[in-house]
Amino acid sequence: MVEIMAESYLIESMIYFLPPDSDKTVITQTLYNDLFVKNNISKNQYNSSIKYYLADKILAEKLLNAVSDQIATKRKKYFPETENKTIDDSPNR
Repeated sequence: MVEIMAESYLIESMIYFLPPDSDKTVITQTLYNDLFVKNNISKNQYNSSIKYYLADKILAEKLLNAVSDQIATKRKKYFPETENKTIDDSPNR
């Protein structure tokens, strides 16, 4: 479930950064369908699992921490040069 949720966070990130004129509904459905097919699960199974884990505060915390760790690991793998850099996000600093 950790890998699937990490992928769903990446999907949501991609959707968020799409241009405003994109058909976000179709793209979202396509990306999630690909996720479900890849992991051999249905949308109902995915939603049921999410509800199961999030119904228990301790399980939810463990799951979300594991998802966060998974995403951080992938980020380090694909963007190793940004690992220890401080990003100056303001020209006035």
